[in-house]
Amino acid sequence: MTTRTRTVRWMAGTALLSVTLCATVGTGQAADGPGLAQRVLAQPAEPRPKDCDANMLSLKICAAAEFRQADKALNTAYQAARKEMPDDKARALLLDAQRAWLKYRDAMCEWEGDGLYRDGSMSGLVILNCLTRVTTEQAKALDNAIKP
Repeated sequence: MTTRTRTVRWMAGTALLSVTLCATVGTGQAADGPGLAQRVLAQPAEPRPKDCDANMLSLKICAAAEFRQADKALNTAYQAARKEMPDDKARALLLDAQRAWLKYRDAMCEWEGDGLYRDGSMSGLVILNCLTRVTTEQAKALDNAIKP
């Protein structure tokens, strides 16, 4: 088996943001270390531009801000679901499910970004939009699971 590393870079303000994507070729599983979303969230947050459609840079800065909001909503939904669990076993099952979902999200979004856009300028934007979309869907699923 070989490990393939790809770095997605985009300019944000004066900083060059980069996300290194590592995958073990042949297994479909991410290499050890922080997941894709965690590497994105580890990047410094840039001020949101007034016009998100002005250029590729503003699109990516806005997409990163939207993902950060989706991630906060997911964390809130997860904590609410955790509080609703009747016992430790149910909380452990929820934790296991959420950990598996995080791996799925990272793999799905890496796949979407790698698809037609490998190493292209659109790759980072596709990844960010995927992370936002899939994270928002999971937050809604957790909210719906605990509603009567």
